[in-house]
Amino acid sequence: MNGFQRNVLLPKWKRMCSEGPYDFVVVNGDLVDGLNYKERGMGMWTHSLDLQAENAAHLLNCISVQPEAPIYVIGGTVYHVEANPGIDQVVAEKLAALGKNVKYCGLEQILEIEKQKFHFSHWVSDSIYDGTSLSKEILMSKKHDIKVTGMFRGHRHHYGFYSDGFRFAAMLPAWKGRDAYVQKRGMRYATTQIGWVTLTVGKEYWNVQPTVWNIDDAIPTVSLGKKKETFAKEK
Repeated sequence: MNGFQRNVLLPKWKRMCSEGPYDFVVVNGDLVDGLNYKERGMGMWTHSLDLQAENAAHLLNCISVQPEAPIYVIGGTVYHVEANPGIDQVVAEKLAALGKNVKYCGLEQILEIEKQKFHFSHWVSDSIYDGTSLSKEILMSKKHDIKVTGMFRGHRHHYGFYSDGFRFAAMLPAWKGRDAYVQKRGMRYATTQIGWVTLTVGKEYWNVQPTVWNIDDAIPTVSLGKKKETFAKEK
């Protein structure tokens, strides 16, 4: 475990786990890093998918839930595990073996709560403007007559929210730092957020409450202090 994982990620993960007990949990895909093949494996603590899945299951098992509360696991993208996106299912199976009530959902799932429907899937289109990606989800749900109150997406590693007044789309934060792939791409991916989102639903209302932290300070910074400007003058 590196310093960022030990000093930043883990304490905030423990806080999320202790905020329960939750009535249900949705884990929205890309549960492991995989081989990080675009960076030739650089920065990985292990290249074993089984070890990554084992540790992911034990971390998820720390989340405080009501007795028999369901945990829904959504499949992620092929980036992290190339041709084997089923590794998210392996995590679900390992978590179930620890005694949790787990359901692997494949690549999408609709949950109905108090007669309101919420759609979960991992992938969302890439755009500099979050509102573009999220409003597209709302528009397409209307075009195809998918009757939902809200949609939750992941993939972009920071929180975003958009609503047209009738339905909403939310982009979920991640639990990952700035790896080499992100660092090489400048300001476009500069802001990475970690955290979680709590969904509260009643018969005539819903509420989405994000708990997020910016980790921009993970970018290396060197303070030079106050320096007087020096100019070369001709004699």
